[in-house]
Amino acid sequence: MNKNRSTDDVGGVFTNNTPATFIRSEINENVAVGEAGGLFIVADPGIVTNFDRVEVKGNVAANAGGLVTSGITTIENSSITKNTANDDGGVGGGIVNLATLNVENTVIKENKATAANSQGGGLYNDDGTATLTDSKVVRNEAADGGGIFEEPGSTVDLIRTKVKDNEVNNCAPAGAVPGCIG
Repeated sequence: MNKNRSTDDVGGVFTNNTPATFIRSEINENVAVGEAGGLFIVADPGIVTNFDRVEVKGNVAANAGGLVTSGITTIENSSITKNTANDDGGVGGGIVNLATLNVENTVIKENKATAANSQGGGLYNDDGTATLTDSKVVRNEAADGGGIFEEPGSTVDLIRTKVKDNEVNNCAPAGAVPGCIG
């Protein structure tokens, strides 16, 4: 699932209301003009997608450079690195979450949302709950919420997770993510 190009949405992989499991996989260097450079998960609330030892790296899209998650998504022992959301107003250089996201023992690093008014370089939690356990969100970039941006009404929980060295700030809005100094 490497080096694909799309003139529309989804450069790499698209799942549509289908449970999916990715183990020891690479989703790298895919490009989409619209949403989701690497992977786009469209799933109803009960549909489960699992990642274990997956690398999502160097993907580019207008929004969600790395991946868009919905349904119930679990990412373990993986890395989401060097992905880019490059549209004006682009969000989620690494991940855009739309439902329930569980991240464990994973690195979200060096992702970028490049527009002047971009949000969520590492993680853009749009509408849902994201729980990050024993993970790192480091050296991501966006105009606001370089590490994590949490939309009102959504929730991000950090459990033994480090959010640091993100530009221009670690988490936004200030005080929205408990345990994160933005």
